[in-house]
Order: sequence, then structure tokens, then C-alpha cells
Amino acid sequence: MVLEACARFKASVEGITDPVERLRSHIAAVPTVVQDSDDGGAAARFVVSNRMRLSQLFPEAAMRITKAFADLLEPEIAAATARGQLRSTDPARDAWLITQLVLSVFQQGAFAPTQDAPLVDHVWQFCLGGLRAGDGPGA
Repeated sequence: MVLEACARFKASVEGITDPVERLRSHIAAVPTVVQDSDDGGAAARFVVSNRMRLSQLFPEAAMRITKAFADLLEPEIAAATARGQLRSTDPARDAWLITQLVLSVFQQGAFAPTQDAPLVDHVWQFCLGGLRAGDGPGA
């Protein structure tokens, strides 16, 4: 389910040339999955409720699945840094950290769904602020 979502997220940014806008789209997509679901969030609750158990039973597989989302973010962070739009000193680590934040927001939303559009924007602004505050190129 996660890999399918990542494929949809990637397809949704085809044709967008700005890496920061592609990054924003990926980050904003995860919290809205629950809000936009046709099943009332049942799939999201299933993923969240099984994530820890599956991580314990199949740690390498679980890590690869989580990394799939980080792998969407990393090239966008690197491209935006190369353009001087962001200041990441370690795009892979930044992608991982953002993934952890976005997963936490998703997990909370799966069991306590809201129509909190400002939350999605706040998550994006928080991530953007962190990526612009680094010591990399353009600092």
C-alpha cells in the first residue's frame, strides 16, 4: 500500500519542473491521504496499526518501505540545493528526517482524522524552514 502510494505521489508531480514544488507536493500528499480516502481512513488505520508489528518481524522490509518515501524526497532536496533554493548539507538524512515527521503526522491522522488544512501547510512550512536554515550552498 505504501509503495503504491509512493508511485502515485511520483506520478502526480510529472511535468512539475521546480524541485521545491515537487517536494512540497510529496510532503503534503501524505497527511491528506486519510482526509481524501474513500474508505473513511480504514486503510490508513490498517497500515499504522500493523507498522510496528511488521517492523519487528521484518525489519529490513519495513525499512525499505519507509525508505521508498524518503527516496522520493532526496532527489528533490538535492536538486533544490544545487539550484540554491535550499541549503541541505545531507539530502539523504534530511529526507529521512522529514519522512519520520510526515509518518508521525500520518499516524496521528489515521486514528484522529481532521480536516485541518492548516496542519498540512504547517508541516510543509516547518520542513521548508529547516531545509533553508542549513549551512550548505547559498548560506
